[in-house]
Amino acid sequence: MGACTGAARSTLHTHCPTRSGSFCAIWPRGLLLHGSRKALDVIQPYAQTDWSGRTVRAAFATTDPILAIFFAVIRREAVRSIRNGGFLIEPSRGAISPGAVKSEIVIERFYFFTVEEADSSGRSDLLADGFVHVVDRDGFATSDAPIRFDEWRSPSVGPVVMRLPVSPEDFPFRGSIVRHGDESVVHSWLRYKERLARQAG
Repeated sequence: MGACTGAARSTLHTHCPTRSGSFCAIWPRGLLLHGSRKALDVIQPYAQTDWSGRTVRAAFATTDPILAIFFAVIRREAVRSIRNGGFLIEPSRGAISPGAVKSEIVIERFYFFTVEEADSSGRSDLLADGFVHVVDRDGFATSDAPIRFDEWRSPSVGPVVMRLPVSPEDFPFRGSIVRHGDESVVHSWLRYKERLARQAG
């Protein structure tokens, strides 16, 4: 967990990183989010890498608005590779009091965002306007481990039920995207805090 930073404690039903607050009413209710620079009508499965670096053919989505916004605003043409993660840590069943309601259960999230720029000058504009797409959770699956990446997959097409425009200003960690070079994923994770501190000056 040492590679993660930018921790955000969020209570279900209340965590809203966007100016409009639209995600408050959407993402907890059996729906998932998918970010893309393009306005989509369906989320198509295609070959891509999952959080562990394995290549899989699937449609990807998340319950986390921050991750969805990141993928909505990142300019893929400006980067050679993207390494990111959003760890979700749920309390164990034994730590939840019998009378607790779902809205009182606190989930911790830890993030890292690192890219290899296509332009070696380091002056590229990494972010631009995009869209967060809302899709139904049916057909998607994720891990049930208490500590996991908030990543959901489906082998089939996911119809979009709503589309929300977002901008770089909606991404709360836009100042926490660091640069990596030609190196292993593990190396990027381990050096994230160091690079973030150096970037902050």
